[in-house]
Amino acid sequence: RIPFFKGCDRACLNFRLLPEYQRASVIKVHPSLAATKLREMILEDGKTLLTPPLPGHDFLYLLLSPSFIASRDFAAAAGRKGFMRLGKPIAALSELSH
Repeated sequence: RIPFFKGCDRACLNFRLLPEYQRASVIKVHPSLAATKLREMILEDGKTLLTPPLPGHDFLYLLLSPSFIASRDFAAAAGRKGFMRLGKPIAALSELSH
């Protein structure tokens, strides 16, 4: 989890340097405001994003692939409204078919 602080957007860019990030095709990220830039970056890099839904939903994750975003507006898709609107609800990790 990334804490919210001045410069947290720049801090997210450091993930690109990690070998684990570079190798990953699917990455789970918390829905917090501080992680918005990280979610955007994941989509920009052609990776699939898994995000837990906001409270009150009956599924485990939202799956969001760059291919789901026709407008290529990854910044909007990475925001709470964006991933809630564009993400595919999945009830169990066994539903992933990558």
